[in-house]
Amino acid sequence: MTVKSLKVIDAHTNSSWYSYGDHSGHYESIKIEEGESNAYKEMHKKSSYEKAEKQWEGLSTGAKIGIAGGVVGFVALCFIGFLFYCFRQRRAGKAEAAAADKEWNGHQAELAEYSSRMKRGDFALRNMGHGEKF
Repeated sequence: MTVKSLKVIDAHTNSSWYSYGDHSGHYESIKIEEGESNAYKEMHKKSSYEKAEKQWEGLSTGAKIGIAGGVVGFVALCFIGFLFYCFRQRRAGKAEAAAADKEWNGHQAELAEYSSRMKRGDFALRNMGHGEKF
């Protein structure tokens, strides 16, 4: 039997090419050429988390403290900004409520005046049969 071509997938040696040293057919005669195997790359590919973890471990203590301080500072600024927004909205709400209360009190005063004028008879029809026009 003769073999015209052979495809070898080997993810252990990280090689991309193989060749026969002789034509004996024995497995020991296969020569491994240097290169990078796609299968090896795929099997040993690191996740994003593993890459970030390795980079983090490579940082000095001062750099880690600086990064942590920056994150804490950013969170603190966001919190302060949120509090500022809440207090500003509360102040605007109080002003709006005061304006609405003032308008309500004005309407209530107008209604009270109208009611008292009605009781005095200011809007009564007087002398209806004597030719007066309204």
